[in-house]
Parts: sequence; C-alpha cells; structure tokens
Amino acid sequence: RKNAETNAELQNTKLKLNETETKLEEARLKLNETELELERTKEELNVIVVKLEKVNLASNDCRDEVEHFQLKVRENSIELNSTREELQSTREELNSTKTELNSTREELNSTKTELNSTREELN
Repeated sequence: RKNAETNAELQNTKLKLNETETKLEEARLKLNETELELERTKEELNVIVVKLEKVNLASNDCRDEVEHFQLKVRENSIELNSTREELQSTREELNSTKTELNSTREELNSTKTELNSTREELN
C-alpha cells in the first residue's frame, strides 16, 4: 500500500514535471517570438532614425539656404537704399541744373531783347 502511494505520488510528480516542462517550452517559444519582435522593432527604429537624420540634414540645408537668402536680402536692401540716395541726389542736381538753365534762358532772352533794341536803334 505504501508502495502504491509512493507510485501515485511519483506519477503525480511526473505529471507536474511534464506540465512544468510544457509551460517552460511555451515560455521559451514566447521568449523567442518576443526576441524576434524586438529585432523587427529595432530594425524599424533604425530605419526611422536614418529617415530622421536625412530630414535633419535637409532641415539644416534649408536653414543655411534661408540664412543665405536673408543675407542677400539685407545686402540688396543696403544697395537699394544707396541707389535711392544717389537717385535723390541726381534729382536735386537735375533740378539745380534746370534752374540754372532757366536763368540762362532768361539772360539770353534779355540779351536778345537788348540786341534787337540795339539793332533797331542802329537801323
């Protein structure tokens, strides 16, 4: 009878051991699946990192281009202001020259009038 109990306990222990081995194998399979999923996730993350690095480089290129164009705009603005000042100065010179020309015309007309008067007197 004791032997039968021991055999029963032994059989029960073997069943528990088999259940434990089955659970252990299932856990190993699950672990392998998880490791494969982790590897896939790492690869996807690496792809994303590469894309982000490309975007970052493109962003830096764009920033450099924007800074370059901002500098060009500042340079062109300075040149435009200088040209405006030159234009204003040229307008002032033109107006002065027009004034001188009008004065010279008036003198010429006065001289013509005097000349005509002198001619009439001589005639």
